Amino acid sequence: MDETPSIYTATMAKVLEDQGKDSEALQIYRHLLSTEPDRSDLLNARNRLEARLGLTSRKGLISLFEEWINLLLIQDRIRMLKQLKRD
Repeated sequence: MDETPSIYTATMAKVLEDQGKDSEALQIYRHLLSTEPDRSDLLNARNRLEARLGLTSRKGLISLFEEWINLLLIQDRIRMLKQLKRD
């Protein structure tokens, strides 16, 4: 983006995202997070765009995969308990 960081706002980033300009919006979210790292709304927006653009970190993918496996194991345990209850 050619604009200066002085016009980087969460609203501007959201407008760009809504227009499908994800890379530009991501640049703004990253800038805003560098100045306001505690804002969860900005963090969530950045993560959403990074995922959409395929920029998620390997560590993040590993944790999602681990969570998915754990949920599958829980689902399997529930299925087995339901089967035992019927017997």
